[in-house]
Amino acid sequence: MPHFRVVLEGSGIAVAGGIAGVKSTVVRGFFVARFVRADSREDAIARAKDMVADDWRRGVYADLKEDPAVTVTNVEEVGLLKWLLPKHTGYIFHPGK
Repeated sequence: MPHFRVVLEGSGIAVAGGIAGVKSTVVRGFFVARFVRADSREDAIARAKDMVADDWRRGVYADLKEDPAVTVTNVEEVGLLKWLLPKHTGYIFHPGK
């Protein structure tokens, strides 16, 4: 089964007071990368979106009561070595456009 790196952009949130580590007083969006194993590019996108949705519905950001719109920025198939190396999968928040 192939390995993929999926970069997603979230928008449609408005977190007043910002989030720890972000200088802006209101956070309106984010970028995040997810590494997934999937049968196809479409399956990789669906899995990555599910992982992010889980963070916002039941995970670390659930207390914010936000439901971001998530769009795909980039999808690439990666080799096993890149899959095994440490992954930077945290969120990068921004104040919006």
